[in-house]
Amino acid sequence: MDIYAVASRAAPSPFAGLVWGTVIAFQLLLVVSYAVIADAQLGLFHLYPFVWINLAVWAVWRTTPPRASRRTKTIAGILSGAYFLVLAYFGGLIQEGHAYHAHHEFTPEQAEFVYGADLVLHLPPGYGPALTYSSATITSALSPYLLVGFLALTYLLYVTILDASSDASLGLVGLFSCVGCSFPLIAALVSGGATTAVTSMIYAQAYALSTVAFAATLLFLTWRPFEAANVRQTLVRVGVGLVGVTALVHLALGLSGLLGAVVDGLTQATLARSIAYLLFAAFVGGALTSYHTGRMSRLYGLTILTALAAVAFVLYFEWHLVGTLESALPLEVVGLEHDQAHEHGDSHDHDSVLVQASEHLRADPAAMVAKSAEFMAVIVLGSVAVQEWVDRLA
Repeated sequence: MDIYAVASRAAPSPFAGLVWGTVIAFQLLLVVSYAVIADAQLGLFHLYPFVWINLAVWAVWRTTPPRASRRTKTIAGILSGAYFLVLAYFGGLIQEGHAYHAHHEFTPEQAEFVYGADLVLHLPPGYGPALTYSSATITSALSPYLLVGFLALTYLLYVTILDASSDASLGLVGLFSCVGCSFPLIAALVSGGATTAVTSMIYAQAYALSTVAFAATLLFLTWRPFEAANVRQTLVRVGVGLVGVTALVHLALGLSGLLGAVVDGLTQATLARSIAYLLFAAFVGGALTSYHTGRMSRLYGLTILTALAAVAFVLYFEWHLVGTLESALPLEVVGLEHDQAHEHGDSHDHDSVLVQASEHLRADPAAMVAKSAEFMAVIVLGSVAVQEWVDRLA
């Protein structure tokens, strides 16, 4: 597809330019007025929600759903609706209620004070006004920019599925869509879940990452530049690159840990973790080498690489947050025991797993890079592997 032709079609008409100029001027007026009233110092943080909202409205405005059968529309609606629920959970719009958290038992008097709906007005424009709801079974924080952004992504995925059903394999184009669709999951996770939707205590880099990820996703789903004929190979290259990224991160962690153990005489736990990192990097390196040299078939290579990325992703959160393996296996023998109570403290008992996971990733940039790469690799390579297993069985 000619990118210049796409750019010319995306250029606004004079009337549209006037409308957008008026809207942006009004938004800037809102931000400046808020800064004056709240005596706040303006920054990029105050502009991020309007990037989300404006891009979302622009993308929906420019996208027209193709004709399709009622059955196809029903399937597209179900898939895109499920996608919205996943985004809503990871983005903090909807999460489990207090009954699912430890130490969240309330007396009837306390429940009357805690439970119910509230409109938060003191947030900056775009982040607020936020509608919050709290109950025993569900909690919700509807921040305007997240709600508008996720609804736009859902609509674009719906249109993508309808478009794919008319002239290409739904599975192939759906695979490419997953590349964009999965970006906001990690971005929302890194942003801290529901916490970011109702407070002004934020991490600027997390909001920047979320905004870049959202913009990239929106443009991918709007443009959809790859044809069905080459999308699978493109996804394989992306996925292999992501697995290579996580292998390099683990290699660097393992080598730095061994060097520290030699120089500073670090603990047995640090030494054991370093060896585990190096073993993982070696397994990935061996699988990548076998795949590229043809010693391993494409299908089995993709399956093994997907499995390695999935294992690394799951084990990180299992070891830091769940601790099932630690209680079932004698990890202390090799120095891999993990005192979760010491690391988290009792103050985290009331937090959801999502919030605790986001805190770990924000505190560990190397883990954030590795887990993001692993998550994306599982989505990309796993989708291609499933498609090729289906092709083989057909």
